[in-house]
Amino acid sequence: MVQGGIVAAYGDEQVFALTLSYYLENNSVASNDLEVALPPDTAFQSVTIDSISPQPKTVIRDADGNWLARYNVNPGQKLEITANLTVRIYLTPKKDWVAESINPDDYLSPSRYWEVYDARITKLAQTYRTPRQIYDYVVTSLSYDYQRVTQNPTRLGAVGVLVNPKSAICMEFTDLFIAIARAAGIPAREVVGYAHTTNSKLRPLSLVSDVLHAWPEYYDSDRNIWVPVDPTWANTTGGVDYFNTLDFNHIVFAIHGKSSELPYPAGFYRNAAKSGKDVQVSFVETKPDEITAGPLTITIDFPDKVTGGIRSAGHVYVKNESGNSISQANISVESKVGNINLSKVEKNIPPYASVDIPIEIRTTS
Repeated sequence: MVQGGIVAAYGDEQVFALTLSYYLENNSVASNDLEVALPPDTAFQSVTIDSISPQPKTVIRDADGNWLARYNVNPGQKLEITANLTVRIYLTPKKDWVAESINPDDYLSPSRYWEVYDARITKLAQTYRTPRQIYDYVVTSLSYDYQRVTQNPTRLGAVGVLVNPKSAICMEFTDLFIAIARAAGIPAREVVGYAHTTNSKLRPLSLVSDVLHAWPEYYDSDRNIWVPVDPTWANTTGGVDYFNTLDFNHIVFAIHGKSSELPYPAGFYRNAAKSGKDVQVSFVETKPDEITAGPLTITIDFPDKVTGGIRSAGHVYVKNESGNSISQANISVESKVGNINLSKVEKNIPPYASVDIPIEIRTTS
């Protein structure tokens, strides 16, 4: 509900059903591992992979928290992937979210479009020192360019939009926030995803591939979580507060922190020979079942014979076979042979992901 700069959201969560299509093609003469980004879990989002076809070789969680589904693609092979997901969006951080500390330097450095050391950016960072001050500056200093969004626009970056403040779309609102925040010593990053809107004037979508949206996040070191804000929609709605609370309408597809461009979100893996949408999103009217941790399978890769007095190396692979992530998994490996007693806590195992635990046995001769 929007009226007079006020937004209201009701309930604890909003549930969406997503069907995402991806296209991979290996044009090289050798087999390659290629990856697509699936919507990941965040502090404000829970993702269940209901089905994915074909199933990936594995899923990797990168340093930014992205879920990267990895496929081995043969030379000349064309691969079409379909993923059906259930996504829950929350207004406040999930109670079971495992806080993760970060290396601030990873999210303070300059990158393409985030010109942290540019004199114009550093000067602004001396004036605007907090996330709220930076957000307010970006919201009031830029103007959304409705004409440019229809033209397959080139990303201007933070410095570019300072030169052309009336030519901003969501990418530039986000880039300027991140650049100033990083210059002010506040870790910040970009999120690209789907934002549900029924009014493209009040809440425009700027990225051309399947009409996606971008918004920034800053790191709250007191709570050890990434906090999303949306200066673009604050600007276009005339002052609706997208700083203290976002809404139920922002679905994260990909997170850009260490890189300002990668990984590509769903909607960017298009088959040029086909028409139609690669991102389909609908509301789930009936509340789905509660999220439950799925089964873990264990595979041991170790020599059949162990020679006394000689070290033998092997691996224990623990795989999440379910479509839900598993948090705080306590993994123990014990063996009387070789006196092995190892334990490991995995903070987050994505769906279909594996944990590799190297082991070494040395028996007496």
